[in-house]
Amino acid sequence: MPERYQILYRGERLEGVSDAQLRRGLAQLFKADDALLDKLLSGRPQLLKRDCDRETASRYREAMARVGAVAILQPMAEPAASDDSAGLRLAEAGTPVLRPEERGTVSAPSVIPPDLEVAAAGTRLADPPAPAPAPPDTSQLSLAEAGERIPNLPGPPAAEVGDSGLSLSPAGTDFSDCRAPEGHPPAVDLSALSLAPEGEPLGPEADRKAAAPPAPDTAHLSLAPEPPEA
Repeated sequence: MPERYQILYRGERLEGVSDAQLRRGLAQLFKADDALLDKLLSGRPQLLKRDCDRETASRYREAMARVGAVAILQPMAEPAASDDSAGLRLAEAGTPVLRPEERGTVSAPSVIPPDLEVAAAGTRLADPPAPAPAPPDTSQLSLAEAGERIPNLPGPPAAEVGDSGLSLSPAGTDFSDCRAPEGHPPAVDLSALSLAPEGEPLGPEADRKAAAPPAPDTAHLSLAPEPPEA
């Protein structure tokens, strides 16, 4: 059976590679954030890949060497052949399932609490709203009947009429002389006009033909035969 490997890394770097170069290269290689980079560079062995063949393990080591990191290729122990489950046992509740190198570390977030104080129970969180203004006094007002004029409502100003040259005639005065003179019909020469007989077309024949629309072409139409009786 071909030998299988697991790939570990414990923060070692090649000679001549600075910490900043190594950190930047690992971040690009593994698409890692600061938390994962801190874990990889902590100095403790970190498992990168398990159960891979020799070729895959070599590619991992070469890729890490290009960014200045030294990978560890560790052969995996072959499991002992067994025909029965006599060597198996059930672990107790709460027993860790993962090995130490398989467990991830979670760093506690650094939280700076704000400078706050807890008020006593029942304390208002905001200033009380301003009191509403008092309603206006309407005791001096009354409702008039519909259509009644409001006495103190100003009306439109009266138009000024210049009547200095006018005088009033006595009762019974005849105003017939104030009528406009009767009009006379205008003098129009109608001797060149005549009345056409009833039913005669009006206008020149050429104008009538030009105004009439052409008849539609029905040469391509035919009458369909009647359907046979059922």
